[in-house]
Amino acid sequence: MTELGRIRVVAAERSPLIQAGIRYFLQPFPDLHLVGAASSVCELSELCERLCPDVLLIDIDLSAGDVFAALKQIKARRPGLCVVVLTSLVDRRLVRQAMAMGVSGYLLKDVSAFDLAQALRSAVVGRLVLAQEATEALVGSVGHDEDESNSLSRREQEVLQLVAQGQSNNAIAEQLCISRSTVKYHVSRIFEKLGVSNRAQAIALAHQMQLTQGLPSATDQASWAFSRITRLASSPRVSG
Repeated sequence: MTELGRIRVVAAERSPLIQAGIRYFLQPFPDLHLVGAASSVCELSELCERLCPDVLLIDIDLSAGDVFAALKQIKARRPGLCVVVLTSLVDRRLVRQAMAMGVSGYLLKDVSAFDLAQALRSAVVGRLVLAQEATEALVGSVGHDEDESNSLSRREQEVLQLVAQGQSNNAIAEQLCISRSTVKYHVSRIFEKLGVSNRAQAIALAHQMQLTQGLPSATDQASWAFSRITRLASSPRVSG
């Protein structure tokens, strides 16, 4: 972060009225600074390159271009940029697409100013924040699709529960008496079926799917999930 710890935010929103609303929403929070706004995909890349934001707050319904293609290019140039979606769209396909790109949040436009501010803060420390409707769209696509291949198998549910408990691939393999490569395959399939791109996202959804009974409860389940992954990632004992 720059500017004495302030989080630099760029908003990408086609509606000038909503742009103004975002600015108004963020004014009471001194640690959040809206440095610029884009109204189209065409403006987005240049703005992010010039202003170097910490967080991009974006509506995936932008005009004049492919939002996801633009995001892919921007993330390739600025891999540290956090992306939070703020939209009125909760189509399952769009939510899965956004999650697969590693977004840090997916919020709806009825979000409160406080929750929006918290989501932006969470993004810069690696925590995933999902609107309940976005979670339901993802969870509803697992096990309730016409295509049964999208359902988590019993074994995949077992693996996901162990992942949510902070187990490494080696530990999961030992506990389930399967090979490490089989665990990696199951984890890959879980990511694909849930439409997520990393373990923190998968764990946040696992909580919502109630596959984690017995784990410590928290009001911010995504925060708990990220803290577990961060500790594991820093441990030399963890592999895979």
